Amino acid sequence: MSHENNAFGIDLSRWNTSADGKKKVNFDTIAQHTPKVEFIAMRAGVSWGYADPWFPYYISEALRIKRVRMAYHVIFPGENPITQMDNFFKILGDIDFSLVPLVLDLELDHGQSKRRITDTTAQAVNIIARRTNQTPFIYSRAGWINQFVTASDLPPVYWWLAQYRWPWPY
Repeated sequence: MSHENNAFGIDLSRWNTSADGKKKVNFDTIAQHTPKVEFIAMRAGVSWGYADPWFPYYISEALRIKRVRMAYHVIFPGENPITQMDNFFKILGDIDFSLVPLVLDLELDHGQSKRRITDTTAQAVNIIARRTNQTPFIYSRAGWINQFVTASDLPPVYWWLAQYRWPWPY
């Protein structure tokens, strides 16, 4: 069964805050935005060693304004999925997984084969499912998935496929 939802959401990472930390995302403005921002996806980390420094602020502010919060982690397909997921869970700490859906961000191929990208992704999905008893999301673009992942070889996931309002300049 397929479900389509065109909910409007935003994606936040350190790139949305000034380098010196003096200019932060204004969550009161987000709360008043029209159309309503239904969900806020926040980058928690990347691969096995990076934690987004603004993730704790974003997650607490999204809770304050009562928006659906999603935590995502960027996967490096050539790296060990266990160490990458260990990093993700270390960053997440004691977050209630029933309230914060977890997302794997797939957009980097790093020259890896379709088989390697699929296998790394499948292992990461299985780790999340085992540790949380929840089905994770995969965030990407349909064209990227078609080119780099054999979706039929993945365990159950929810799909969050990007749809951009404006064409990319390239």
